[in-house]
Amino acid sequence: MTTTADTAGIAARRERALAFRALHDNPALIAPNAWDPISAMAIEQAGAKAIATTSYGVAASRGVADGGGLNAEVALDALERIIGAVTLPVTADLERGYAGTVEGAVETVTAAIDLGIAGLNIEDSLAQALVPAAEQVTLLGAVAEAIRQSGVPAFLNARTDTYLFRDPGVSDEDLLTETIDRGLAYVQAGADGLFVPGLTDHAAIAAICGAVTVPVNLMLGGEPVDLDELFELGVRRVTWGPAFQIASQQRLQQDIAALLGTKQQA
Repeated sequence: MTTTADTAGIAARRERALAFRALHDNPALIAPNAWDPISAMAIEQAGAKAIATTSYGVAASRGVADGGGLNAEVALDALERIIGAVTLPVTADLERGYAGTVEGAVETVTAAIDLGIAGLNIEDSLAQALVPAAEQVTLLGAVAEAIRQSGVPAFLNARTDTYLFRDPGVSDEDLLTETIDRGLAYVQAGADGLFVPGLTDHAAIAAICGAVTVPVNLMLGGEPVDLDELFELGVRRVTWGPAFQIASQQRLQQDIAALLGTKQQA
C-alpha cells in the first residue's frame, strides 16, 4: 500500500533526478567525485551543482580494492551516508551493480534509487577486461526498465572502458569504431549518457560526441584542462574519478611526513 509519505518521497526524488538531467545542458555538467560524507560536503560547500561518487575512492575508504572489493551492502551503505550529508543531486558509480547476475544488479540499482540517487554509472568491464557488448546491452536494458518502473527518472550513464583498458594491438580507428558501436547499442538499450574514461584525443572526442545522441561524459585527472575546449568538442559532462581522493591521501601523507621530519630534526 502506497502512503502519502511514499508518494511525497518519490516526488522529491523525481524532482531531483529531473534537475540533475537539466544540468547536462548549461553548457555541461561539472560533477566532482566524492568518496565519503566529508568529501561530499566539501564539494557542496565549494559551489558544485552535483556530486558524483567514485567506486575506487569508496573502496579505498573501506580498505578494500576497487573492481570487486566492495559488495552491494557496503557500497549502498556508503552511498546512503553520502546522500544524507548533502542537498545536491548525487550520481552513483555502481560498477556492474555489485552483482554477478542481471537480477542482482537490478536489485542494487533499485535500492540505490530508493536511497535517493539522481543518476548512476554502469560499466562494461570486469577485472579490467571488456564484457561482450551483447551481454552489456542485456544488463543496461534491465537496469533501464527498473528505472522506468521506479517512477524516478534517474540518469543512466553507460560507461564503456574501451579506452581505459585498451588492447595495445587495436588500432586507433578500430578503437573509435568499437566505442561508437558500443555507445549506440547502449543508447538503444536505454542509456541516457555515454561515459568514456581514458579518452583524451580531441579528434576521437569530437567523433564520439557527434555520433551518439546522448551526453558524453569524460573522466579528467589532476592536470589542468581547458573545460571550454572540451565543451566545444561536444562533451556534456566531466568527472574526475578517484583523482581528488588520491590527491587528498597524498597531501595528507606529505604533511605528516613533513611534520615528523621536523620533529626528528629538533
